[in-house]
Amino acid sequence: MPRWINAANLLTILRLVLVPFVVSAILDGRHFLALALFAGAAVTDLLDGAVARRFRLATPVGAWLDPVVDKCLLSGVFLALACAGTVPWWLVFLIFGRDLYILAGLQL
Repeated sequence: MPRWINAANLLTILRLVLVPFVVSAILDGRHFLALALFAGAAVTDLLDGAVARRFRLATPVGAWLDPVVDKCLLSGVFLALACAGTVPWWLVFLIFGRDLYILAGLQL
């Protein structure tokens, strides 16, 4: 089994798997379910880092995957909230613009 497959990275992958369910719950107007799923995703975010540090399971794949999955979750939530009319589109564009600006700064 590859070294990158460990408990910490599996928690990160679980968070990625939760993204479409959170987005779907928001779009369907099931706000309590969306909140519960988002809270579950947040717990996996806390746990993956704690597990990686405690059991020395940090890997380059995990270091790359964790922030990418975080961006997928938050981007999906903001897009779904905008589609549902809960937040204005200008806020979504502002958040995405900020992220793109940060990403562009990394390339310099």
